Formats: sequence, structure tokens, C-alpha cells
Amino acid sequence: MPIRITPEEIAKHIDLKDGLNRVRNNKALFKHMLELFAAGKDFEMLEKAIAEKNYREAENIAHTIKGTSGNLGLVRIFQLSADLVLRLREDIYPEALSEEFKEAVEITLACIEAVLAELV
Repeated sequence: MPIRITPEEIAKHIDLKDGLNRVRNNKALFKHMLELFAAGKDFEMLEKAIAEKNYREAENIAHTIKGTSGNLGLVRIFQLSADLVLRLREDIYPEALSEEFKEAVEITLACIEAVLAELV
């Protein structure tokens, strides 16, 4: 079932003002960066690394996701990836990527799609 994305939902998952500020309000650059993030395979790679118990690789991927999402204003992904990085650094290893993380990714990607349709 498709996710219904409202302006309120976007605001919960993407801080557009912060993301645009980080690229000096260059909407074309911001749009390009969002497109690259949405098309990336980092989440699949993270899930695979955790499933294979390759926790150092998972930490590196989660750290990359944290940095990228922080720079784009993707607040929910940033929060969850930062938490995951800390847990992995403390040798607290998940058996699988949490449903909360997977849901946040799904919703954030839908929000990005909605934002991309509006950015010119």
C-alpha cells in the first residue's frame, strides 16, 4: 500500500530549511543530492552486513548514512543511524535491522520523492 505523504509527514522526516542551508540554498544541488541518496544502495548494504554479522562493515555504512542524512536534513534517518553507530561501537550487535529503521527509510524515501517533485 502506497504511503500517503502530507506536508506534516515531510516536516517530520526532512528538515528542508536545514538541508537547503547546507548547500547555500542551491536547489539544483540539493535536488541532485537527494536523488543520489534515494538511488543509493546503502540501506541494502547495511541490512546485508548486519545479517552476515559483519558489524565493522555495518558500523562504517551506518556512519556514512548518518553523515549523508545529517547533511541533507533527513532527521529521522540521521537519528536512527546515529543511534545504530553508537550501539555498534559499544559492541551491541543487532540480529537484524530494526523495523523502526526500515519504516523510517521507507517513509523518508517517499518524502524525498514528494520533495523532488516540488523542487525546480
